[in-house]
Amino acid sequence: MDFTLEGVTVEAKRPDWEAKLSPGTVTVIRPDDYKGEQKDLPDLLKMVPGVHVREVNGKGQYTTVSVRGSTAAQVGVFVDGVLFNLGGDAAADISTIPVHNVERIEVYRGYIPARFGGTFMGGVINIVTKRPTKANVQASFGKSSFGGYKGSLQIDAPLGGGALMVGINRDQSEGDFKYKNFDNDRTYKERLQYYYKDLENTTNRINKQISYDVGFGMEEPSLGKVTSIDEMVTRCAPGGDIYEVFWKQNPDDYGGRDVMEHDWEFYYAKYADPNYKENLYKSDQYQLDKLESAERWRKANDYKNTDAIIKWQDDHWLAKATWKNIRRHLPHPIDNNYAPLWTVDQDWAVNMPYGKPNMYYFRNQELTAKELLLGRRDTVGNLEWGWSINYLKQDKDYYIDDWQNLEKVLEATNSLNTLSANSLWSKYDSRRLGAKIDGSYKAGDRHLIEFLVDASKEKMDIDGWRMHDFENSS
Repeated sequence: MDFTLEGVTVEAKRPDWEAKLSPGTVTVIRPDDYKGEQKDLPDLLKMVPGVHVREVNGKGQYTTVSVRGSTAAQVGVFVDGVLFNLGGDAAADISTIPVHNVERIEVYRGYIPARFGGTFMGGVINIVTKRPTKANVQASFGKSSFGGYKGSLQIDAPLGGGALMVGINRDQSEGDFKYKNFDNDRTYKERLQYYYKDLENTTNRINKQISYDVGFGMEEPSLGKVTSIDEMVTRCAPGGDIYEVFWKQNPDDYGGRDVMEHDWEFYYAKYADPNYKENLYKSDQYQLDKLESAERWRKANDYKNTDAIIKWQDDHWLAKATWKNIRRHLPHPIDNNYAPLWTVDQDWAVNMPYGKPNMYYFRNQELTAKELLLGRRDTVGNLEWGWSINYLKQDKDYYIDDWQNLEKVLEATNSLNTLSANSLWSKYDSRRLGAKIDGSYKAGDRHLIEFLVDASKEKMDIDGWRMHDFENSS
């Protein structure tokens, strides 16, 4: 039986024989096939086998991609054949790349064509912007959850021997929402599982605190090793031997009070007695109420992305200029362990900017990038080749909302020097100039010779709050 399979175009304006002779696995996604679905680049890449997308803080936030188990740093991301990754970044943030003006997305797994160069062990993602062919106007608008919307406008028009494309896109979201972190009917003992994954370390903390208090004249207790969570709950609850040692024997000692009131492990243990809540401070009662309700409110999770592109292209030449501006808060839980504590994402934490660590809820990132690209491609007999030059300027600013007033408040409370340099704001400004020549030569019916000469120079300037004059810091 005979079968006819449809052809697969790897890249436009390249000879058919190059695609046939170039080995490897490539998946091509065309965003226009998903019109009306309001999919962004991470959504489209999630459909590709072997590709894993990680949206670190949710939609619109820092997003990385890995291929076949690689790290994100081992994946090269290209836009129109130009490397998107910067040397000053750990990985490419694909949330900043729009797809409204994209013709196709190529995902190479394993073998990588020589024209991409580099040592990308995981693979390469090449994003090819649209080539305008005729006069056209296209606009779209869509709404999404959490106060979000997307809008785009694209205008195509013939110009000279080619065509011009002008596009502008906007994507933003408030990102606030309420949720419950666990079921209300889950008992405190089940919640305790989160904090007792390593019971031996917890026991060592108790014994260490006991030894500390004994050194200050406290009577030597005869406490055996805690061997289970149930035992921990019983012995730390009112009436238990650990409770008696830390609370009744020396209730005003800071060390004992700290262990019994302000360590999360003991919070759960103490509340084995529901009547004990009446003896807590008002602030602790409020915390317990929040713990029992399991209510959360995700805030400081908004973003506003704006980008524009101007592109002219004919059969040989390509000239492109892009601009983008991204402003977003960087969500940060109050607990360094990112654990499911009641304090994470609470309204009181994100409405108290003049305190530490609450101020980290108000961290912002503003990214502004400008790019220029000029290139040409030709085919001469069995040789297909091209050259390009590109320039990229990217400015990343990180800052705390209203940091000037925060600085005054911290200075008035003599706590300014507890902060590290760069805590309130920092800047990372990168500039990269690059050029390359690449191509392929058909050597007979079964062989292909690919070549690439690529060079670039990148520089990053760094500045930050009190970076140069910081004194007396802890």
